[in-house]
Amino acid sequence: MCKGMKQVEGEHRGDVKLYALSTCLWCRRTRRLLDTLGVAYRYVEVDLLDEEQQRRAMEHIKKYN
Repeated sequence: MCKGMKQVEGEHRGDVKLYALSTCLWCRRTRRLLDTLGVAYRYVEVDLLDEEQQRRAMEHIKKYN
């Protein structure tokens, strides 16, 4: 897991991770939807990480994209 990842509690649990940008409208809307649905998730705003953490986050994301 990426340093800087934040946990959001919810009624419905799963292994939901959101890699977002702090300036991304769709990222904010996705978080709002998860909140509305009561889904627990972890998220990190990649653009707010330091260079090394961003590199690690991108390596992790590439496994899924």
